[in-house]
Amino acid sequence: MANRLNLIFDFNNMAMRALFTCGYAGEGSVSTFDTDEECAILIRKIATDMAYVMRTFAPDRTIVLCDAKSPWRNDLYEDSDENYKGTRVKDNTKNWDKIWEALNEYKEILKAKGFVVSEINHAEADDLAALWKKTLYTENGENILFVSSDRDWVQLIDFNSNLTRFCACFNPIADNKKQKKLYITEAFNAWINGEDNTPKTDIFFNNYNLQKDKFKNVKTKDVKISYTIENPNSVVLDKIMCGDDGDNAPAFYTYYKNGKKTRVTATKAKKIFEDLNITSVKDLCQANEADALKPEIEKVMKKELDDIDVNERLLRQRQLVELNPILFPEEIVSSFNYHIADTENIGYFPTDTIKLDTILSNTKYLNKDYKKPKENGIFDNLKDLEKYIKPINSNSLF
Repeated sequence: MANRLNLIFDFNNMAMRALFTCGYAGEGSVSTFDTDEECAILIRKIATDMAYVMRTFAPDRTIVLCDAKSPWRNDLYEDSDENYKGTRVKDNTKNWDKIWEALNEYKEILKAKGFVVSEINHAEADDLAALWKKTLYTENGENILFVSSDRDWVQLIDFNSNLTRFCACFNPIADNKKQKKLYITEAFNAWINGEDNTPKTDIFFNNYNLQKDKFKNVKTKDVKISYTIENPNSVVLDKIMCGDDGDNAPAFYTYYKNGKKTRVTATKAKKIFEDLNITSVKDLCQANEADALKPEIEKVMKKELDDIDVNERLLRQRQLVELNPILFPEEIVSSFNYHIADTENIGYFPTDTIKLDTILSNTKYLNKDYKKPKENGIFDNLKDLEKYIKPINSNSLF
């Protein structure tokens, strides 16, 4: 169904946002999560955030993606003293056993309420997002709205001009201008603003696109949502060449000169791409196959690459940062195919009126003594949450 919208949440990303919002919100905040009530505040915050997104975009299906404990990318560091995402510092002031217990209970609640909850051994939510895109968007011709503040997911945005189907990504964290970003492609922006060649709707509404009207009217529901045009190819190319400090993914090439670390920077990467006319990962691979990539990197870096195998290095970089199912371990892809079959008829329910009470009704997280807070708030005694929220360092999420 090409006109169907799938809403896909990044669960761990959403949970950590809620955790630190609760922890840094000032008056009425919680810090250690040692008690059931503190954990209940966290779960209610997550449910409130989910309900807001679902009411705003009114999806036809809702899917929640979870990280496995031991991601397969750790194996790519087996010859190194570092670990994948090893730069993230765990906050030892919090009771993580209690937090994870509450989050796992919440996932079971979501399953019981009819949500699709995806969790596969050794797979990250990033991997599952790419696999769901392949199934729903590429193969089934459906639309997807990803929900995550993780910039890795921006590489998944897409738009098919011939079939008018799309993948977009919504970051619900407001920036310093209090704007929540909806990442879209340039082609999507042209389509949503009527700058395409799609024929006008005929009298039988055969080519009426419900999603187009829905996204055009999103701002009437939340004026703080800002449409932001991104090039997904540029996002992944930059990560392949420059690495990702947040995930502890190294740059394509790094060396030390006079005790100073030199790496491929964004400026150097741009020069490489411009010289070789690279605009996609396919172009990058073709440049390597033509033996043009190595000499170009050597020229820009002013250093011979005799100490690395460029073919192996390119594969490693793609595996670390590119969300492409052809790069994933076969057992993850196979497990996902079984998961698709098991969840085929799950996740479909009306969402236009869904609220926190709908998700958490008849659970210990919403008891009879709970007082409903202001819409989209967390704490009963907090009138204006935003002014209390402090910036969050992504390197200290765990």
